[in-house]
Amino acid sequence: MVNGDVFTSNNSYMVATSSATFTAIDVTPEVITLTASQIATFQATPLPQSSIDWSLQGGITGTGQGTLTATGNSATYTAPATIVPDSGSSTATVYVCASEHGNSVNSYCAVVTLGGQSIVANINGGTDEKATASSSLTATFPLGGDFTIALVDTTGTVIPSDYVFSSPSVAGNVPQYALFPNSVAFQYSDNVSNRGSFHAAHLGNVTLTITPTDSQSGVQPANVNVVVVNPASLGSSHPEVDGLIYPVANTTGIPPNFIKAQMAQESGSQFNPLAYRYEPLSQDASFISRGLDLRTSDFSNYRFATVRDTKDRALSQGVNVDSDDLATVNKFPCCGSTPTVLQILNSYTKQNWRKQPGGEEEFQYLIQYKDDFTAQTSLASSYGYMQITYTTAIQKMKWTGVNGMKNPTLLFDTDSNLNLGGGSLKIGNQYLKKLYSTYNSSISVDPSLQISGPDTFIETFRGPWMTYNGKGKAATAYPNKVITRIPAYAIIAASSIF
Repeated sequence: MVNGDVFTSNNSYMVATSSATFTAIDVTPEVITLTASQIATFQATPLPQSSIDWSLQGGITGTGQGTLTATGNSATYTAPATIVPDSGSSTATVYVCASEHGNSVNSYCAVVTLGGQSIVANINGGTDEKATASSSLTATFPLGGDFTIALVDTTGTVIPSDYVFSSPSVAGNVPQYALFPNSVAFQYSDNVSNRGSFHAAHLGNVTLTITPTDSQSGVQPANVNVVVVNPASLGSSHPEVDGLIYPVANTTGIPPNFIKAQMAQESGSQFNPLAYRYEPLSQDASFISRGLDLRTSDFSNYRFATVRDTKDRALSQGVNVDSDDLATVNKFPCCGSTPTVLQILNSYTKQNWRKQPGGEEEFQYLIQYKDDFTAQTSLASSYGYMQITYTTAIQKMKWTGVNGMKNPTLLFDTDSNLNLGGGSLKIGNQYLKKLYSTYNSSISVDPSLQISGPDTFIETFRGPWMTYNGKGKAATAYPNKVITRIPAYAIIAASSIF
């Protein structure tokens, strides 16, 4: 027995206050914490020529709880089904004591702490996990996951509490223009069955302090070190893209399952990194070869050579056009090496270009005025997983390209493009993030207690998704199509919470 050990002398409980070793019966374990109905076995080592008497003693406040069954040098203690805390405490303390037969002075008591407050938590409404509250408790949640957490008493009843985050440490070089840039996690305004409800926004860690609202309850506040890590997966299909999504989700603040759902919508669930669509009316006839005529200004270094048309003389090929750009013409084998916009429109009617907003009017204008021109099949197209248009990337997002080059086909999500900082995944979600900030300016920086819950959070993306898609009926229907896909890419945690 050394400093801090509890022992008895003449049935009075005392604590050793020096490092001296006392001659007494040894009992193991010496200190233990049990919850309701848990069982622990104790072993005593008697003095030579002695036998053991076991007893269960009440705590310092005189509260005895549980049952003790003794056999020789062993004893089994069963905690009660209902734990009554000692006065002024959230726990009860009892002592399992072993003494030399016929000599109660020479005895030793192990300390048993009963109950104590616990923390319960779950992810996305799943199964609860429980841990004893302590100063070093860590709870781990997946990026993009929604979770609840609460302080509970010895009966498992949630203790109404206030929740405060402090000392956030956001990991992964999250820029200040990201959504919720300073929040590892944020709290929804509506609690769930008296539990705090939260969203894991960025990788990192943050301290969550849970303080009972009733300061007279005797229940002490608890701190939880909340850690956010990458999920194990986003659903079970197409896991090959999950690892590409996580860093984009972290640096934009867009939940990874939202990103995967939009990728699925854009690619028809194919997740094709080489997904491509030429837009002869909404892009080429509106911005590239007509309208702003970007082929002669901002995009002149990346244009295809043209034949003379009603607007411009024959134009030379841009100095930065490469073979990948030129290969987009091969998507339209109907029309030779320099197809015109009307040739493509008349040969591929199932593309429904004329059904887009303003498409029929634009088409009829070209027919009426015989305004045909060389199709810019690289400049007037959308690319990759996110199907972002080249025009949006350059004009709205000021895309810097790859190593100074801004070829449209660098927006394909090939491994080589992604490794060099290209592809549609990053720039497309940066564009969605920009739209989100426009629609939700007060939320995008500090969302704490401004969003009622997970369903409302999804709704805050409705406007950004609609604008991302464009205009007209298709754009109006687009958010619902993305939202419908989200459950298929549920966030799967990589580990238990505690």
